[in-house]
Amino acid sequence: MKGLSRQQLDAVLKMTGHGPTRGDDHVIFLGDLERIFDQYGDDYFRDYGYDTPWELCRENPIWDDARKKGLITIREGYKI
Repeated sequence: MKGLSRQQLDAVLKMTGHGPTRGDDHVIFLGDLERIFDQYGDDYFRDYGYDTPWELCRENPIWDDARKKGLITIREGYKI
């Protein structure tokens, strides 16, 4: 399943022109979010065992670069 941390989602929304400068009444449509998750989302896996967290199994390469630049602090393999 594709997923983004809150830090990642905030960074992507700013990069794609949906940031705070657009105002509180700016609308983001489902199609926009689907494209964002398809292009920037990480792949997560869940074992579906009792009380098992989601685990990052394949990181989108864009986030390794973002970490190196200090844009995000979430690490690869992070459990949520």
